Amino acid sequence: FEEVSGEDLNWFFNQWYLGSGHPSLEFNVIINEDSTLTIHAEQTQNLDEFPIFKLPMNVAIYDASGKHIHPIVIDQVNQVFTLPLNGELKNIVYDDQAMLLANVKENKTTEQYIYQYYHSKKYETGLKELEKGVRNKDEAGQQLIIDALNDPFWNIRVVALNKITALKNEHKDAAKTRIQELLKNDPKSSVRNTALKQAKQFFTEKELETIYIDRIANDSSYMVVTSALKGLGAINPTEALKMAKRLENENSSSMISGVAQLYSGHGTAENYAFFENELTSKNV
Repeated sequence: FEEVSGEDLNWFFNQWYLGSGHPSLEFNVIINEDSTLTIHAEQTQNLDEFPIFKLPMNVAIYDASGKHIHPIVIDQVNQVFTLPLNGELKNIVYDDQAMLLANVKENKTTEQYIYQYYHSKKYETGLKELEKGVRNKDEAGQQLIIDALNDPFWNIRVVALNKITALKNEHKDAAKTRIQELLKNDPKSSVRNTALKQAKQFFTEKELETIYIDRIANDSSYMVVTSALKGLGAINPTEALKMAKRLENENSSSMISGVAQLYSGHGTAENYAFFENELTSKNV
């Protein structure tokens, strides 16, 4: 490694392989009047237990002329870096390569987090910026949730679905349309299942009944079918019992558990055979 890099890498192996702990960092930025900005970086880990780390990283600054990368090295408890800035600071990313093994506290505005969501292609960055950006309750924060429902990363779509309670007016209407699409077409069962659970906030009971019946009949995921059966049981137990009958022999513990819960809450004597068969098959 040293031959290729041309550097003495003892510091790297000493702190990451022989040392203990990991760094904690806090960043603050000040905009100066001379077309520069100043970054204040502090290592905040317990220095009685852990060392001062040497941390090379790339800082990305987004300003009026685009994105600019500035390599820095943090190797002191407190450090100051002054970097050029052209016009408005739209965003700053302290670890642009997302390679830093550290707890990081960065004091940024929600507008900067939203900007970063739209200008980053990294999953980890997008997830963090969504979580931070939705704290903005105005138009930008609302649109962020809608756009995240279309994110290429499935877990970001799940997180966005769990944020839709914050939506209002036309954004709520847009989310309703998107939920219908995700329910049927998303390739990830976790996304379809989350969309199904959130649907009750947007649809009438009659609409939900149709949705639940469709998902029980057509979804390929036991998880989604189980959720749909539970939802249908809360609205139309009679129809749920009919559909559950066809699911009794499915090879899925979660599916069988869902059927059992439905029968326990709404079943009749004719469903006793299901429990007898389950107990017999498991030698209970």
